[in-house]
Order: sequence, then C-alpha cells, then structure tokens
Amino acid sequence: MSENWNSVYQDRPYVEKNPYEGVIEFLKLLREKGKREVFDLGCGDGRHLVYLMREGFSASGMDYSLWGTLRTREWLNREGLQAELVCAEAANLPWPVERFDAVFSIQVIHHQRIEAIRQSFSEVKRVLRPGGYFYATMPAYPPLNWKTGLYEEIEEHTFIPLEGFEKDVPHYFFSQDELAEALSEFEMLDIKKESASHLSALVRKVL
Repeated sequence: MSENWNSVYQDRPYVEKNPYEGVIEFLKLLREKGKREVFDLGCGDGRHLVYLMREGFSASGMDYSLWGTLRTREWLNREGLQAELVCAEAANLPWPVERFDAVFSIQVIHHQRIEAIRQSFSEVKRVLRPGGYFYATMPAYPPLNWKTGLYEEIEEHTFIPLEGFEKDVPHYFFSQDELAEALSEFEMLDIKKESASHLSALVRKVL
C-alpha cells in the first residue's frame, strides 16, 4: 500500500501548500495553553510541519510514504528548518510514552481498517502528555459523491477504490457517534461536521 502513496509524492509533490484552516485554529488553542511540542501524524509532503515551525512550535512528523517524508525534508531544508521526521505506521508510532504536548492528523488515520484506526488512537494517547490535545479530521458516513471510478465496500463503513493511486487502500467513514465512541478514552471537547463530507474531533488526554 505504501507504493500507492509513494507514487503520489513522486509524481505530484506539494499538492497542498497552505495549512488546513482547522490546524490554524488548533495552533491558536495550543499557544493559549502553552503547548509547544506538536506532532503531525501523516505529514504528507510537509505543508503543516513547515507552518508549525514558521509559527515557532517544536515540530515532529511522520508519514507512511517514504517519498512523502523525503519531500517534507526537502521543503524544510529550503526553509532552513529542522524537524524530527520518520516514516512509520500510525498504529505503531516510534516515540516513547508522553512525548508530545499535542497531536493532529488531517484526513489520514481513516486510511485503515477500523481495528488499526482504534490502535492508532491508542498510540496517540500513549505519546501524548497528560492534558495534551488531539485534533483530527475524518470522512463522514455515508460517503457523498465519493470517487469518480469503481470502488467497493469491504467491511461496514470501509471502502476501497478499485483503480487509481488509492487502489486497494481502505477508507473508513465515521458517523459522529462512532467517532465519539472510538475516542472515548479521551475527554471530548468538540466533535462536529466541518463540511458535508468531513467530521472533526478535538479531544484531550485526561490528567
């Protein structure tokens, strides 16, 4: 599956250069709360890591795609910035317990089956410090105008494209109640539909 994402970053680097609006708001919260060490889970080719460091945060990132991390490193180097960066899986993060003040993940964790998604949430909790924040976005169920080609449902709420660069990559779609339940080990601060097709959740690790 990593080959699919590698081809994306090899062929189309820096598809998105501006930070997601929700991340901008999340960083405002972190600044107010004095949280400085932030982890981007699924950094792609670097748009949020670059923004984090420009804003004065200490940043770390990971992506499942080696080419994604290489593109991120290239961008950081051009900006004269340094960030901890690894190629890894969301369900098995290579950081110690209570490493970060905050974690965010934008349209990433849902690219797994539900068991791996739950494990990824547990990993986020493990690497967060007590009182740390987690902000994530996920596609909302049911899928609306999802994909233009062929796809099939392989499990409840789990779909895979049958063609294109995301071929065979699972996509899990959450209802709002399901997302709240999956994050039940955290303190829920906010959960909402950010658009017709996406949900967001803001949670905190209980002290």
